[in-house]
Amino acid sequence: MPSVVKKAISLRSEQDRKIQEIAKRAKAPYSVVIQKAVDFYLSFRESRRMEEAYRSYYSLPENENRERHLVRDWQDAGLEDWPD
Repeated sequence: MPSVVKKAISLRSEQDRKIQEIAKRAKAPYSVVIQKAVDFYLSFRESRRMEEAYRSYYSLPENENRERHLVRDWQDAGLEDWPD
């Protein structure tokens, strides 16, 4: 077995042990801990996209149509509707 595969397996095993420790301390099933981690990651990623959208909005020159760009960035971030 190549060393890269062995390293990947050992990292995966280490991550699995850490998740099991968290689950034990939280007195929650392993699957719940995984789901919470995924939810946290997705919300973090969404907040980063929103931050980037606002940053691009405020960096546009005054004569640009800022709202059009912000709506596009909002939709690119995977958010459904532009808030009124």
